[in-house]
Amino acid sequence: MRSTFGIVAGLTVLMFSGSAMAEVCAPIQPPSPAVFPDFKKLPKGLVIRDAHDRTTGVLWFQTAAEYRVDSLAKYRQAASALDQALADHDWTAATEQTAKPFPKPTAVIMDLDETVLDNSRFQGELVKRREGYNSAAWKYWVSMEEAGLVPGALQFIEHAKAKGVTVFFVTNRTSCMEAATRSNLIKLGIKLPDPSASDTVLTSEEQGWTSDKTDRRAYVAKSYRVLLLIGDDLNDFVASKEPLIPPAPTPADRTTLAEKYLDQWGTRWFLISNPLYGSWETATNSNNQKRDDAILLQEKNDLVKGFKP
Repeated sequence: MRSTFGIVAGLTVLMFSGSAMAEVCAPIQPPSPAVFPDFKKLPKGLVIRDAHDRTTGVLWFQTAAEYRVDSLAKYRQAASALDQALADHDWTAATEQTAKPFPKPTAVIMDLDETVLDNSRFQGELVKRREGYNSAAWKYWVSMEEAGLVPGALQFIEHAKAKGVTVFFVTNRTSCMEAATRSNLIKLGIKLPDPSASDTVLTSEEQGWTSDKTDRRAYVAKSYRVLLLIGDDLNDFVASKEPLIPPAPTPADRTTLAEKYLDQWGTRWFLISNPLYGSWETATNSNNQKRDDAILLQEKNDLVKGFKP
């Protein structure tokens, strides 16, 4: 998915498209000791207000029964759709896959962050420190290899593999984060093939790929019939305009694009709820590159609809 650390306001770097924006970085080294007190030594992000939206988003993700059952239900629906897709040889979930006959091997494409991996503790730490997102803090968190599992993700992955379906993780974590990401996945019980034989973790910067996931979906579609797409951001399914390159997509632009593919949602495309960040939020802030929290908040307030008593 490509998305932004939205509820953590004042961001200057897009991270996930994932949604996560590709950024140039040297290979990361695990922090020593790998505990949050060393986090204090890192460069700080924008100092931001104490706001209920950020805190509430993290709490919903970490504590709400509604979030858990929603995620479990989405993955259960995806498992049923996968079984249907296997039986229909004309079925594909990738808009990049048009030429028939489709390849015989089958695959699903999943985003990682907030689709498979739960990074809410990273978001929570920023809330506690009243800091906005910054890349040094994100690299630190990734190197800790302590992301948890989104409810239902592991069960779905195991179901797909039991059916002989290859699971590709298309993530906008950068290539220098791949080793730590693989290790984190393995710790969570997700078995990965030897990357020298079959690379199923496709990061940005590999093979010249950018944060736009279109080329990576097309790459998978050359050799596999893509049964399902699963992510937490619109860009995990279809590319919208780059939000930081004018003219940026508006919320209405994104809605029009999403509704163009109404038949895909809930059948071939499965959206996992993410209240923490996303390209949806970037679209609400024309000044999203400015490190001015007051402007970001005012632009959001200007978009909120109320009523006249």
